[in-house]
This record gives sequence, C-alpha cells and structure tokens, in this order.
Amino acid sequence: MRSRVGLSFLAMVLAFVVGTPVARAAPVSYAVSLGNNQHSELTIDGGQLTALRLTAFVPSCVGGAGTTWSITIGLPGGPVPILGGVLHVETEGVSGYPDTGVHVAIDGMLTTDAQTLSGTITYSGLHTPAETGCPPVTADFVAIPLPALVPPDPEHQWTLTGANVRVDATNGHITRVKAVVPFACSLGLNESDFDTRAYGISDIPVSASGAFSLSLNVLDEYSVVRVLTITGTLSSGAFSARFQIASTNVGGWNGDCVGDATFAAGAGRGTALPTPDAPGAPGTLGSSLPGSVGPSALISWGALRRDTTGGSLFYFLAGGVRCQRGATHVRISINGGRNHTVRCGASIAYASGPLAPDRGYFARLVAIKVRRHRVVAHGLPVLASLHMPAANAAWRPIAHIPANPPRI
Repeated sequence: MRSRVGLSFLAMVLAFVVGTPVARAAPVSYAVSLGNNQHSELTIDGGQLTALRLTAFVPSCVGGAGTTWSITIGLPGGPVPILGGVLHVETEGVSGYPDTGVHVAIDGMLTTDAQTLSGTITYSGLHTPAETGCPPVTADFVAIPLPALVPPDPEHQWTLTGANVRVDATNGHITRVKAVVPFACSLGLNESDFDTRAYGISDIPVSASGAFSLSLNVLDEYSVVRVLTITGTLSSGAFSARFQIASTNVGGWNGDCVGDATFAAGAGRGTALPTPDAPGAPGTLGSSLPGSVGPSALISWGALRRDTTGGSLFYFLAGGVRCQRGATHVRISINGGRNHTVRCGASIAYASGPLAPDRGYFARLVAIKVRRHRVVAHGLPVLASLHMPAANAAWRPIAHIPANPPRI
C-alpha cells in the first residue's frame, strides 16, 4: 500500500451512480485495467477508438507457472468505430524482445453513458525465440474515464471535515466528497484517494430522512479499477458514511481486494479530538494482514489539537491498540521521522510529534515484540496515508488527553 478493496460478471462491469454526472467533452481518455499494475490507456472520440496504449503480461506456454511476456498493444491503423456500443479490434502485440509477439483480439461493450468500457482480450499465436503456437488465452478488462486533475486549493473552506474525509453540502445536497479510502489486498494494504469532482460528480441527492448513496468505478493508486460504494446519512452539521471497496472481475496485480471503512465529518470549532474509530471498527489499520507471520497489531487513528499560550499544537493519536502473535508494542514514524513506540493495550497515546494542520502525512507502522528491553521479533511494515485536520475543523473537546506530549 502507499498507505494511503469481488464482483464477477461475464464480460461487463456495471457502474450505477446516484447523482448527476457532469457532461464530458470528447475526446475522452480512459484508464484501462488489465489486472496488472501497468498504466494503460485508450481514447474514444466521436464514437471511435482513436488511440490505444496497453501493456499486458501474456502467459508463456513453455515457461514455469507465472512466467509471462510483457506485450505492448496499439491500434492496427486508423480509428476503429464503436457501433451500438460494441467494440471489436484485431491487432498485433509486440515485445521489446526480438521476434516476440502475439495476435490480440479485443471485444468490449461501452455503456450508454460512456462511463465504462468492459469486455475481454484474447491473446493467440504467441511466438518467441523459444515457443510458437501457444494456445489462446482470454482475460477480462475494464476501462473508465481518467479522473480529472483537481488542483489543490488550500484556501478552500469545506462545509464538513473529519479524519481522512472532507465534505461540501448545501440545501440537502452533497456537492463534493473527498476521502482516502483504505482497503486490503492479498499482498498488502492499499488505498484509493477519492474525490467526486475528479469523477465528474457534482450532486449527490439526499433524501428527506438524510440518507444518500453512491456507487461507481474508481482507480486505486496503481491505476487498477475498483468498485466504490458509499452509503450514509447527512444531518445538520454531521456527515457519516460507510465506504466499501471491492475488486472488479478483472481483479488486480495483488489479488482480490476488500475495504470497509466508516468516516464521519462535522462542522464547527472545538479544542480537542475528532472521535477516532472505535477499536476494531472499520477504518482501523494493521501492521500486518491476517495470515501473515510475525507480530501484528491493529490501531485506530485520531488527531489532537492542544491549545497553549504560544498557539495550537497538532498531533496524531493511536487508540485501542490491539496486538496479536506475540507483539508487545507498535513503532510508528511520520514522514520518515523519529519512531514513537506505543505499547499494546494502550487506550490512547501520542503517535507523532507536533505537526502542521490541514496536511497529508505518511505513517509507517511496525508491530514488534520486546523482551528484556530488546526487540526480538517484528512484523511486516505497513504504510498509512493520514490527514491532519485543519485548525478550524470539527474538534470535539475531551476531558483527558495523554500527558507528556512529544516535542519532536
């Protein structure tokens, strides 16, 4: 993970958006997910496929399990028409290795709103210096419009803010949601840095009871398409939502993924802590995944604002530290800085020195086993993407805070 989530269909991934997508001007560039972590794109303009730049890993038929050839795929000539939403392309894939290539057939279906292109790619006749006549191999693909670049706006005043989530809402409508959504895959933790504005969504209606929902395809940090579903409530001055991420039928280079996190945001000023996730609740991050070896731990993140005569100081907090497989402590460093060691079982403890507000940070966590003041075992390191809320965020006063805050 940068610390910064399956669904199975025959040849299609359907995206349902409860909201109003912003019209996209042609041409449209799409990110193509082939189940690997290689960036691939195609462009559709005026009902035609006008550009194709794919990188695929084609299985070898003589090498051992997992042996593949890296193949680059482009258009065979001029634009290819998409008739009735149906795309069919016959082309040749080439490799950087001499005398290595494969025939490629792409069959896809474009949804009526042009938000999803999905289907299959068939590789046949793979030929290399060591093999010819390999049997055909078919794989799924899915493509979605590339998210728009949303320039940072540090002066933007969000309606509601919380840990790793920000919301703009007005007159019973949610106009923007920005969140860092964590999820777990076979090979580690991952995340999707999600902004509705980047995906062309400017209005999420809210019912009279305050309920809302949104489901769409998004990209993770490796340009793999994931299915994101958000369900929640919006009331006066409060936002609460469940963010669920799942793999498409294409999967991903690090296996099927799943994520289930609950975020809350509010308005107003305070002097202390935005409520951290309850121990073990969705949204906690672990120092290793279930089934891995070595010490492991789960913690919940929080943030603290300490008001002093010299101004406000901002810290990350670790709460509800739960350890497994012999772990006794968790070491945490922020942006590669000094380690802060938190004991297992701690209900709340400092996880950083003072930091600047309204900024993103990376935390590195390692569960360790200490015996007689020596580290005798450690788990796998995990990176987490965190955001320190702004000074005017929805800080909730608390009566008790940890003593002796770190100076650095």
